[in-house]
Amino acid sequence: MPKTKNNKIQQKKFDLILNKNVEKLATFFERVEFQDYLNLLNNTKRLLWINFLAGLSRGVGILLGGGVVGALIIGLLIAFGVWMVHTLGMPWILAKFHKWIQYANNFIQHK
Repeated sequence: MPKTKNNKIQQKKFDLILNKNVEKLATFFERVEFQDYLNLLNNTKRLLWINFLAGLSRGVGILLGGGVVGALIIGLLIAFGVWMVHTLGMPWILAKFHKWIQYANNFIQHK
């Protein structure tokens, strides 16, 4: 099928648009350092090491955060129990807290 003048013009427009899009894609890959990402995927040991360190840091963060939150909750409960005993005269609440603390201490000592 012979190319007509209209087909040639459409083909040139298509080529220009395609070249612009390819250039945009190339600059995008350069900007996001796609080659470094591909190199990382090809280096299995480095990828495993980076993921191990990331998981380790997440675990340490969860451990420390949980410890701080747990300590705050226990401190607030103890302060609330002391407040209840001194202001409302409810010693049975403090006795419950004391029993829980003794249970926790016994559990820790017998491990």
